[in-house]
Amino acid sequence: MFIISGLLLVVMSLAQLWTFPALVPQGLGTMAWQQIVERPDALLTSLVLGVASAFVSLVILVAWFEAMPAKYDRVMLGLSLIFLGLPALSTGLGEYRLALHLGLTATWQGLFMAHLIPATAYMFIILAAPYRSFDVKWRAAANGLMANRWRFLTAVKWPLLKAPLVASSAIGFGVAFGQYVPAQLLAAGRFDTLTIEAVTLSSGGNRTLLAAFAFLLMLPPLLAFWLATWAGRQKWSAP
Repeated sequence: MFIISGLLLVVMSLAQLWTFPALVPQGLGTMAWQQIVERPDALLTSLVLGVASAFVSLVILVAWFEAMPAKYDRVMLGLSLIFLGLPALSTGLGEYRLALHLGLTATWQGLFMAHLIPATAYMFIILAAPYRSFDVKWRAAANGLMANRWRFLTAVKWPLLKAPLVASSAIGFGVAFGQYVPAQLLAAGRFDTLTIEAVTLSSGGNRTLLAAFAFLLMLPPLLAFWLATWAGRQKWSAP
């Protein structure tokens, strides 16, 4: 289904004229893609924000799970569910008022905060159960081999938890990459992301450029999920 949708979007982005009821476009061109290549700022901004949000969220959550007792997870879970359960406009307005109070509107820091918060909420819900259910016997075995905490984390725990770590990172990237309402409010017209540009184009008549943006909105998260599937597989090799 995704492949068919992607191919259709590519064809639409190349179609110079495609009127009803014609089954194929009347002429192809690359004007839409040329515009994106000439002005890649929105795409690069979304990619940087997506990767940075997923990475920082992962660092925050791993630090939380390592430093905080499990009984406090219910607080974080409750906050995450409340944030995700509220309408995007309500949470966006709340983030906007907070950014106004902190002087972060129309800044990179504020725009990053708008992407980081939802990514962290989704990633916590996904990562909490597998991380907390890690078998403590592995820690006891590492202690018996005189391995320090850092050695245990890097050589035993995190490799064994590789699949949920990369899966949650891929979801965090997808969530951050697709943010619109909070990003629109906190960007205050000074920054453009791929989602902001796509929504703006949806009210216009340039269907080829809109199709190109829609394809770009779909492709990076799909690549992130494919990469997470590949990287999350356990790869054993003989010594």
